[in-house]
Amino acid sequence: MNRMTKVFLIFCLLSIALFACNSKNANTKEENASSGTDESITLKLAGMSNEEHPSNIALNELADSIEDKTEGRVKIKIYPSNQLGDWTTVYDEIMKGTIDMGLITQPTEHNPKLEIASFPFIAKNYDSIEEIFGEDSYIYNTLDELNNEVDVKFLGFFAEEFGGIGSVEEIQDITDVNSKKKLLVRTPSFDIHEETMSSLGFQTSNVPFEDLYTSLQTGVVDAWIGGGATYNYDSFRDVIKYYYQLNTHFIATPLFMNKSTFEDIEEEDRNIIEEEAQEMMNKSINQAEENEEQDRENLKSEGIEVDELDEDELEEIQNYIQEEIWPKFANRIGEENLNNLMDELDSIE
Repeated sequence: MNRMTKVFLIFCLLSIALFACNSKNANTKEENASSGTDESITLKLAGMSNEEHPSNIALNELADSIEDKTEGRVKIKIYPSNQLGDWTTVYDEIMKGTIDMGLITQPTEHNPKLEIASFPFIAKNYDSIEEIFGEDSYIYNTLDELNNEVDVKFLGFFAEEFGGIGSVEEIQDITDVNSKKKLLVRTPSFDIHEETMSSLGFQTSNVPFEDLYTSLQTGVVDAWIGGGATYNYDSFRDVIKYYYQLNTHFIATPLFMNKSTFEDIEEEDRNIIEEEAQEMMNKSINQAEENEEQDRENLKSEGIEVDELDEDELEEIQNYIQEEIWPKFANRIGEENLNNLMDELDSIE
């Protein structure tokens, strides 16, 4: 091997080594970008509602505020309308870290104690919502603890509205807990909601939400619970004829984030994410009642008959459900959890 050949071989080896080093650095930078240790990170956030829904509008405001306050280090890309899957799928992906964040209903398959956040008739009106669902509440702290166990960071709620019954048919004796109603009502896939509506005299069905519009249209079911005035106006105003503000439950949708992804972000930016999530929650609590009232008026403008029960009627139903139905589910959420929740509600009243 002559001298020129040796020089050429050395040059080639050095070039290969330099290329490998640069490639490694590039890959490391890309990995850091996804873990939050580089200058910027883009988080995928899954939402359930459409782009015009108050919760999605709030998510866009949240994303803009976080990007601004972190000076572009943390960006959030929002996927509304269940684009990344339904809430059970999204929650599983958040646990794995393949989806970073989600504003979704809390699944309970992993731990039935999480059903505490969706108990029916938990409040009569907006006066107690902040105390029941706010940062210092028993429900808030329970969800924080239980989600933490499965590598999910609970960041707070988006307060939406009280639930009611959207119906194709008029409901007779709706406040009479002893009357047998002929209507078939679609309920969410929580046993306690099915038991609740059955105890109020309704027949129940678990039609999937994605099939609900067609089911109401074709008479497969007569009515549904799971949403309030906003959901009924946004998605079902063309098919329902009656809306009953029964306050069946309060819709407080949790905001989740993969815990490991959260912890990989610099502390300063983690604090900003938490602060902005809290700000979103507080703002939503203050605006929820006004939004709900507006959408009841919107329903009326569409020719839908809206029945708003008075406070005494709501209290009578609430007391009946809490006394007769809640104890049946003590074994699911835990006797201690139920007692602690009841004690907190008593102290609020």
